[in-house]
Amino acid sequence: MSKINLNKSRLITLWGNRKEGDIYNFEDSKELSIGRDSDNNIVLEASTVSGRHCRVYEKDNHHYVEDLESTNGTMLNGIKIQSSLPLASGDIIKIGEIEILFESDEEKSSKMKTVLDLNDEKLMDIGSINNMSPFFQGRKDYKKSLIITYIVLGILGATCVWMLFHMMKSFLTI
Repeated sequence: MSKINLNKSRLITLWGNRKEGDIYNFEDSKELSIGRDSDNNIVLEASTVSGRHCRVYEKDNHHYVEDLESTNGTMLNGIKIQSSLPLASGDIIKIGEIEILFESDEEKSSKMKTVLDLNDEKLMDIGSINNMSPFFQGRKDYKKSLIITYIVLGILGATCVWMLFHMMKSFLTI
């Protein structure tokens, strides 16, 4: 496997605070701390963000996100994290209402295979954490998927009511 240039990895604030669109490169650092305190690399001034909320760090040629026992927790692609989890390019880290995009050349070099372990027991092989949900394709596509889901559920519900009505009607006419 070729060495990945980790300096091209970066975090981009997407929405949720006044720093939308700000880019934070790793450059010489192997870690970026995120939180409300001024000594963090990325300072997010929001009441839902803890003083030292989480960190994104590089280890063994891959990036990871770790919650630092924050009050409100840290989410990765809509899933609350309990420990360090590997990042893939395109992952969304959510801190309170603030969303941060992780971008990296790691994915261009090779797909990272992720195995979640608890007590050294392999629980599931999920491939890239970015592909955990077939519905999560970013904020816009997620809303479209949700609308389509509601429409399909509405049609199914109406069909069930129609079938029940006709069953009752035939039962009462017998």
